[in-house]
Amino acid sequence: MTRILIVDDELAIRTVISTFLEESGFKVETTESGLEGLEKFRRFNPDVVVTDVNMPMMGGILFAKRLREIGFNGLIIFGTASLVDGIVPPILVFKKPYKISSLIDAIVTYSG
Repeated sequence: MTRILIVDDELAIRTVISTFLEESGFKVETTESGLEGLEKFRRFNPDVVVTDVNMPMMGGILFAKRLREIGFNGLIIFGTASLVDGIVPPILVFKKPYKISSLIDAIVTYSG
């Protein structure tokens, strides 16, 4: 079962995304910042990370860079209205608002 970590400071977004992903058969954990995301990442060991860019404590760009530094080579999906630059692939960027079905399709394609 593909494990997905969702990192977003907006509770409503975390709740909607996690609900749809869980109903689609994925194992999901959520957290509200990149800093907390690093802690949860180490415990949960996800296959895919879905993150916002603009968050308190540690934003998504720095969070993604830290993931790469500790050896995470999995897919990072950014949900944002901002540009994303300087992150080692594989990454996908979904402009908010995005369709949950598009997110699920991307995860299924990547996790094959």
